Amino acid sequence: NHPLVKIIQRKAYGFSPIFWIFQDIVSEDPSKAASLFENSESLETKIKFAYDKRYRLLKKENRRWGARWVISILLSKMLLAFLIEVPYDRLHGNFSPLALGINMFFPPFLMFLIISSIRVPSADNKNRLSWEAMKIVYPKDQPEPIRIEETKEKTGFVIIFLRLFFWLTSTVIFAGAIYLLLKINFSWLSIVIFLAFFSLIAFSGMKIEATAKQLKVGEKEEGILGFIADILFLPFRNIGKWLSGQLQKYNLIILILNLFFEAPLQIFFEFLESWRDYIKKKKEEME
Repeated sequence: NHPLVKIIQRKAYGFSPIFWIFQDIVSEDPSKAASLFENSESLETKIKFAYDKRYRLLKKENRRWGARWVISILLSKMLLAFLIEVPYDRLHGNFSPLALGINMFFPPFLMFLIISSIRVPSADNKNRLSWEAMKIVYPKDQPEPIRIEETKEKTGFVIIFLRLFFWLTSTVIFAGAIYLLLKINFSWLSIVIFLAFFSLIAFSGMKIEATAKQLKVGEKEEGILGFIADILFLPFRNIGKWLSGQLQKYNLIILILNLFFEAPLQIFFEFLESWRDYIKKKKEEME
């Protein structure tokens, strides 16, 4: 329960990619694990080779899961729109083709933008990881300390003010989103469904981004654009996190979605990947 525990954890997690690379190297031939660390030059070569292998796999998985997310969101949004939202809007005389188009295509487009903006660690990160790994295997006589800066305790008044300010900004952001949707002639049912999708996408995008940066050594640095994005998206991410937790509680809903939606998509994507590999193999044979 010590307040420094989370700070120490964040520092320690920054070095976890190094040990994932060590695991990859050792798992290739566990019987030669001890000899791997006897020669520094060959070890450094193996570290960089294992890093490149993980890097390529990470980029491939990122593209594949990105495409699946976009198509899944598009199909599920179209299904909800034609089964629930369009009949509801026509019944109440509030149907709008513009609202329908934005309602169906903006959520998958948002996920496409989030995934397109995600970048795996740069090439410089490989050299840094290799350098940090070598320092762990071949330490100096005097270990290099890692400084943990203790955060300054805020007074009760400051904490209350920050919480109130956060809730105020969140309310303004949600109110602004609802106002814009009403101006586009969204019905209240469509607004609720749209914001629910938007929140789930914002939360899922954050998790996908964290997965894509799993090879990043050290703490993640955020620029001014990242800070602004956090202010705008954090309220939606909080709602998305809560919705995600609620959906996991209702296993019947997830079972129905998996049976009628996720399973056919999984088969479809596996067929596409198999077909692509087959075409690639035929092309290689011709070459």
